[in-house]
Amino acid sequence: RIETCSGGGGRFDPGMLYFSPQIWASDNTDVFSRLAIQTGTSLVYPLSCIGSHITEVPNHQTHRLASLKARFLVALFGTFGL
Repeated sequence: RIETCSGGGGRFDPGMLYFSPQIWASDNTDVFSRLAIQTGTSLVYPLSCIGSHITEVPNHQTHRLASLKARFLVALFGTFGL
């Protein structure tokens, strides 16, 4: 089983869903950024194909802190990976 990637975000390729059941919507893993990314993506694509994972804190990109509960709930809004 493979997972495809948007290649930097904003380029969710619907043709790739033929080959892979899920796509990583963005390289940005900050929980607060993911809210907007996943919400926008879900307007066009089903949640079952949006890759989302619980990430570490502080976030390695934004250095923001988020509770485990917040990260868990945002990851549930997609395919939920650890």
